[in-house]
Amino acid sequence: MERILLPFGKAVSGPGGGTILLGTFDGVHRGHQALVLRARMEGPDPISALLFDKNPAEVLPIGKRKEVLTSMEDKVRLLRGLGVERFYLLSPTLDYMGLPPEEFLGKVLLPLAPRALAFGEDYRFGKGAKGTPSLLREHFPTIESPLLELEGGKVSTQRIGSLLEKGDVRGAARLLGRPYEIQGKVVPGLRNGHRLGFPTMNLSLSAPYLLPKEGVYFGLSHRLGKIYRSIVNVGRNPTIGVLKERKVEAHLLDYPEEEGYGGTLYVEFLSFMREEKTFAGLDGLRKQLEMDKEEARRLPLDL
Repeated sequence: MERILLPFGKAVSGPGGGTILLGTFDGVHRGHQALVLRARMEGPDPISALLFDKNPAEVLPIGKRKEVLTSMEDKVRLLRGLGVERFYLLSPTLDYMGLPPEEFLGKVLLPLAPRALAFGEDYRFGKGAKGTPSLLREHFPTIESPLLELEGGKVSTQRIGSLLEKGDVRGAARLLGRPYEIQGKVVPGLRNGHRLGFPTMNLSLSAPYLLPKEGVYFGLSHRLGKIYRSIVNVGRNPTIGVLKERKVEAHLLDYPEEEGYGGTLYVEFLSFMREEKTFAGLDGLRKQLEMDKEEARRLPLDL
């Protein structure tokens, strides 16, 4: 797997040949997966992807949501698993984002010398998203994938985000083709869970992930090569002390304390369990957590 950074203002080039995938690929959802499969079936090898190395909304005031479904590392890992061999990376600077479509074509795409381009039918590029597939067809053979329809609507990053904001992680998973996942470093917390007998791992997220709505979820946690059923809380700890910002913490069922904390944790959201509640005291919270724990042992792992 090869990554090639394309700095602005310098001659951009790559090994050439093959098929280049175009798009943001945030979520690498079922529509993206269908595009990659089509490129592999119809396009010349190798399959490459042209990506921004971060969400343009993180650095530019373009009015779009800054949160993402997948970090760059997530995106590369998932696309690599689908057979993408090479990644061309652009930084979303004012220079790149300000290129008119014709200049983007001339300064970025043509020097990469692909034998084909693959993209979804709604793909747009260049300043103001004014570049259309018709311009690309004038210069390259193209592989164009229609938008995927599923469960009464188009599969899109925006639709998945809307489902997550409602807490419908099962619906999001059906459009993604896998459970929604976030990752981060395990960091020290206030140890309130330890005092209650329910130690949790507090996550410092590795990317500005779009979090599901506040509440308690059933999920799976991946740690040190093992997978644990988990109770995952997204919220502000209303009973113990309301936090200014939402945080994510996971209680891993049957996790051996001797394995310690720290390192990286991957969390998959499988189903919504309940709203976050404010209890009159810690005893009420402890009883609810016991019930959550028993429910988490029974819940199915399928989507």
